[in-house]
Amino acid sequence: PKDLRHLFTAPEGYSIITADYSQIELRLVAEYTKDENMVKAFKENKDLHKLTASIITGKNYEEITKEERNLAKAINFGLIYGISPKSLMDYASSNYGINITLPEANKFHKNFFEFYKDIKKWHEETKNHLNHHGYIIAKTLLGRRILAKKFTDAVNYP
Repeated sequence: PKDLRHLFTAPEGYSIITADYSQIELRLVAEYTKDENMVKAFKENKDLHKLTASIITGKNYEEITKEERNLAKAINFGLIYGISPKSLMDYASSNYGINITLPEANKFHKNFFEFYKDIKKWHEETKNHLNHHGYIIAKTLLGRRILAKKFTDAVNYP
């Protein structure tokens, strides 16, 4: 938070820098899963939140409002990490101040995974491996290995 920044200072002769990479979590998921639609959107320099909003609302990309984009942020960040439609309701409300119904959350979940098919495939393969073996050794893009016994832990690593 901005009001706490004064607590962090660099020693004499050094600087503290910050960086905010545009949609970095989604870019990592796109790279990891090779999701065709997600990779294409990034190659075309599209805003993935607006794209997702257009998918879930059925509206043209150019017509997406700020509120619809914020809803899509909740959907993107929630669903890539494996939350359920019920949890999506709670996540959208607590993190974005957006209230959605369970039928809406179910529809958004369905539309998201119909469009981002390779993310759905990654989730299904992860669930199948966990069901068969009881654990999965996940590997990040940088080669770090993580032992996961729960689905949400397993898909929270790219």
